[in-house]
Amino acid sequence: VIQERENSRIVVEAPPGAGKTAVIAARINSLIESGIVPSNIWLISFTRVAVREMKDRVTGWSSSFPAGLKVATLDQTAFRMNVALGVDVEELIGDYTISIEKFAKKIKERDPDFMDFIDGMEHLIIDEAQDFVDAREELCLQLIDSLPNECGVSVLGDAHQAIYGWNTSNAGNLQLTLQDNELGRNFKSVELQKIHRTSSPALLGLIEDLRLDLAVYDSATEENWDRRIDMIGGALPS
Repeated sequence: VIQERENSRIVVEAPPGAGKTAVIAARINSLIESGIVPSNIWLISFTRVAVREMKDRVTGWSSSFPAGLKVATLDQTAFRMNVALGVDVEELIGDYTISIEKFAKKIKERDPDFMDFIDGMEHLIIDEAQDFVDAREELCLQLIDSLPNECGVSVLGDAHQAIYGWNTSNAGNLQLTLQDNELGRNFKSVELQKIHRTSSPALLGLIEDLRLDLAVYDSATEENWDRRIDMIGGALPS
């Protein structure tokens, strides 16, 4: 993932403990070392906590935060871009969904000022993609579709950690949409497979078992829970 071409478009499945944040920071560092100006890199995440952590990790690669690097939540991005594109602040106060939808409309209509802004973009990174649903998913898709053809895109998330729609069989989100190449965006799917939080074979097996259960919605059977309890007991120190 870190060494992918600058203009690659990839969607990365990143389970807990796989080092997603470190990978994103290293990816940004690699892009900058390749000659991309930091101001031409845009990182969007779902939560402010993730944004703060990402800024800290990126700063850790050098003595200071790269000047011009854009890092913000999607909601912050939408609000700031709307203001920059001439939307009255009074129209945006009260409900972030309004800001999301107005920015998506600006992009869909190919607002000239926005297209001038996006013209020099060289790489977009979207983190926590599993939590972008409905209007936020649509905004991300509009943003991706508006980018120059040579602009790379790295999208990271973990479908099993989605906080919206987890209990419905037809739940959709940005990550799942981009993993479906039948929809025509042709993203390369990659998975971070090494778990860094433990070296215990029993715990690693348990993590994989739980994820497989989540994938088939098979986590509720008594037999499976008894089996997991035995695995946890065998993994813990005596």
